[in-house]
Amino acid sequence: MEIRAESYVSPPLSCELFEELLEDEDGMDLELKIKYLWSLKKHSHSPLPPPPPSQALTLWSLLLQRQRRANEFLFLENYIPAHMLCTVKRMSLVMAHLENLVEEMHSLPSPSLPPFSSSSSSTEDPGYHLLPWYLRRCLEFCFIFTPGFTFYKKDLVLFWVAGGLVHPVAGRSLEEEAGHYFDLMVSWNYFLLAYPDHPEPGLTSLDLDLDPPLYKLRFDWINIDRFTMDHEFVRHCLFDGLVSEKARHASVGNCSISEGWLQPSRGLRTIFLRRRGTHCYSNSSLNGAGRLFLKVRYLRILDLSHAGFKSLPDYVCDLLHLRSLNLSYNPIETLSRSIINLFRLQTLNLFRCHELTSIPDNLYLLSNLRHLIISPVKLNLMPTFIGRFTSLQTLLQFTVLRKEGCQIGELRNLNDLCGELSIENLENVATLDEAKGARLHLKTGIHKLSLVWSRNEPNANFDIAQGLRPHCNLKVLKIFNYNSKFPSWVSNPSFTHLISITLTNCLSQELPPFGPLPLLKSLQIVNVNGVKHIGPKFYGWGIVKIAFPSLLSLKIWHMNDLETWAQCKSTDFPVLKEIYLSSCKKLKNLPKMRPLVKIKTFNCPKFSHVSGSN
Repeated sequence: MEIRAESYVSPPLSCELFEELLEDEDGMDLELKIKYLWSLKKHSHSPLPPPPPSQALTLWSLLLQRQRRANEFLFLENYIPAHMLCTVKRMSLVMAHLENLVEEMHSLPSPSLPPFSSSSSSTEDPGYHLLPWYLRRCLEFCFIFTPGFTFYKKDLVLFWVAGGLVHPVAGRSLEEEAGHYFDLMVSWNYFLLAYPDHPEPGLTSLDLDLDPPLYKLRFDWINIDRFTMDHEFVRHCLFDGLVSEKARHASVGNCSISEGWLQPSRGLRTIFLRRRGTHCYSNSSLNGAGRLFLKVRYLRILDLSHAGFKSLPDYVCDLLHLRSLNLSYNPIETLSRSIINLFRLQTLNLFRCHELTSIPDNLYLLSNLRHLIISPVKLNLMPTFIGRFTSLQTLLQFTVLRKEGCQIGELRNLNDLCGELSIENLENVATLDEAKGARLHLKTGIHKLSLVWSRNEPNANFDIAQGLRPHCNLKVLKIFNYNSKFPSWVSNPSFTHLISITLTNCLSQELPPFGPLPLLKSLQIVNVNGVKHIGPKFYGWGIVKIAFPSLLSLKIWHMNDLETWAQCKSTDFPVLKEIYLSSCKKLKNLPKMRPLVKIKTFNCPKFSHVSGSN
């Protein structure tokens, strides 16, 4: 009777006994050992019944994995059905190949030493060849960028993850491991600061601490032409050249979208289709490229930023292996509901899509989504049931609504959120339990938090604000349009990482005691009314001996009710560099500061400072 693999159930087998026999070097023939095992009677020479097919198959696979000589166990194939034997042979070859890859990976040197030589040259740096294969792949991916192209760390990290270029490590997320790669390459000078000597206009050193810097790839150590034209891994297509057969990543700009340049390479994993200068792709040309993209069905990264189209081409939703889709800076108006076909999608970037009028209400079905970048968010663009994105790490803005699927409780289980988060329309949070239900105190990765109430709401609930306490890892806090007593956690000294606080358009009788915050560098108070006096409580006397030990910049605008400011101790504000006062029309005095503190005033008619300089 024919035995079918799908209906066969293997009985329990003693693989430990197999292992014991194989380790026993007593010179006995392997075939005799196996027969003795089946009979469970060593030295018994009575005829043996045919072994069960499953047992023969298991032992055959084990011997194959142990790389025993084939002629020692070929007799087992007589007891195994042909279709089962064929399947296991194929699986064994695959497993052997994977084991070889793992051995190769572990045999490569660890990148513990900087690979750059002390003297730079125009040829390839020899340290590049000492990098592990997974670091080389990440570095080679960057060759799709043109010289001078600048990028942020997080953007490149997400591309590496989506492209499957990151080697997983136990205990770390892929994004964390990719960030480690990036830091290594910065320390080895493969990535350089884009503006090391001349930062972007308007940026101070403090701003650079708060905002992520721009980087660029160092090109002078490598022969770019060889890598871009002939390399097996990457092809850089600047204008209208053909993509090589072995290419996996391509960047295209200012070229006509025709089948010619994409035809040879069906194995592409990345396409950057970007506008250069005034060139802009039309909707018709993008739609006409549908047949091209259907030939690269294994595409994982598609970057259409700045392409200038108004609707998402239909063929994009057929790229079922897509992990990253960048549609930022486009006048796109609608997203198709068929975008849920991209069930493997990890990153969806809709940043600065100002013309976008609606988002599909079934977007929550993209269960693998890890990074949802939508900013600014209009009320009708708030994705519903966002709490179902249990792996979500990036969410720039969450707008609280009272309808189902948009309440603040949707944040409850999103404990992997990291980076920046702005929670808006907080007047729609009705109770303290709802506020606590967001569980912001468990979100250890959020470093920038903005709490925003609507300006037309006359009152804000103190208890609700108290229930929105974030984790102590917070670095930047911004509060907008809050009209009540400030919550106590705002100035809690346990926030040992907090370096910047901004209060804007608030109404309160007094300011929180910010003085004890150990690392606070920047404090901005804008249009906070109701405060008539700044006194010892603001400094935190009684809690710390030195108030504002790390504060560098204090800026106050439009505190229309502020009249007096109490004197501070000589030890307070030890590193303060500047105080900026604007439109504080009732303020009469400022506490005595160190002579090195620079004081700037504008539209403060009653003010005269005791020390400092205008």
